[in-house]
Amino acid sequence: MKSWITRGLFNIPGWRTSRHLIVIESDDWGSVRMPSVETYQYLLDNGVRLGKYGYEKTDTIASREDLRRLFEVCEKHRDIKGNPVIITANCVVANPDFEKIVQSGYEQYFYEPVTETMERYYPGESPFSLWKEGMLRGCFMPQFHGREHVNVPLWMKSLKADVAGARLACEKGVFSILVNRAFDAREKNTASFQYINDDEKNVVLESIADGLSLFEHLFGFKSESFIAPSYKWDAAVEAITAQRGVKYIQGVHTHFDNGKKTYTYIGRKNQYGQLYLNRNANFEYSQNQDFDWVGDCMCRIATAYRWHKPATISVHRLNFVGALNPENRDKNLILFDDLLTRIQKKWPDVEFVSTSELGNIITQDKR
Repeated sequence: MKSWITRGLFNIPGWRTSRHLIVIESDDWGSVRMPSVETYQYLLDNGVRLGKYGYEKTDTIASREDLRRLFEVCEKHRDIKGNPVIITANCVVANPDFEKIVQSGYEQYFYEPVTETMERYYPGESPFSLWKEGMLRGCFMPQFHGREHVNVPLWMKSLKADVAGARLACEKGVFSILVNRAFDAREKNTASFQYINDDEKNVVLESIADGLSLFEHLFGFKSESFIAPSYKWDAAVEAITAQRGVKYIQGVHTHFDNGKKTYTYIGRKNQYGQLYLNRNANFEYSQNQDFDWVGDCMCRIATAYRWHKPATISVHRLNFVGALNPENRDKNLILFDDLLTRIQKKWPDVEFVSTSELGNIITQDKR
């Protein structure tokens, strides 16, 4: 009952619609996480502190097969207008160049474009062409998630200080380790836009400007929306993204602005004219396999529609990759297919739209 009431309260304020809109936002595309099962075991055996929720054990660069299988499910389900399910693929456009960082004695940061990362992971079979194909087929729409998914200032600080496990993981192509809170209160180095002083702020803002330029170079258009890694960003991040054409901010009903929890709602405008587009449902089976994600997601969608809100589902890339564990991808795709089937059965007039399309619908609504 408490959960039901809470979900309702968060859906009350903001923009409303009578249309049954479904947005699927999927984070982390393009980012490195764990290169191989062997690397994962090696780091564990050597005492490196890794995060929980299955990311380090399962998440990696999506392969061509992962994408083919996902696109098949998306195209199987078409809405009342004949459009397939479209994944708003929030992606990074670069990753650390681990080899150059090691060669610098851990003193300098270097990165490589995501296209080079993909070719390195899958020589001769880079999945980037399938990203482009998915865009043409109307089931895969990249949006900006950051230049990379690592907090560069914190990570470099830990490498220079030779924090336990940091250099060993770097040598194996991994940045997503946990550091002791006594070293840095942030502990997790995956919140790319989080900073604690002006020097770090400059590094973060430069990476965002650089990343948005690289995004446009890779895809031929500006990203209309963005989602901050780990939901941590502030007004300075909003300002620089607005200056470079970002109109919509993805997220949940709360985010952390310099440690302060900030509440928002769908359709609210910030001081730069950007619209907040909140997520109100989740499908994250890979993070907890003992939970009824399909049933819970259906309940959350029903709550959103009850309050005349679009349903925006969060589902990380983690749920669709199978290079480290094919069963992870296969099981999730079965459940994802089941979820979409149930949605269309209960709401036959459902419309599948991307984040940008939802933002444009709200912007054009003159009520």
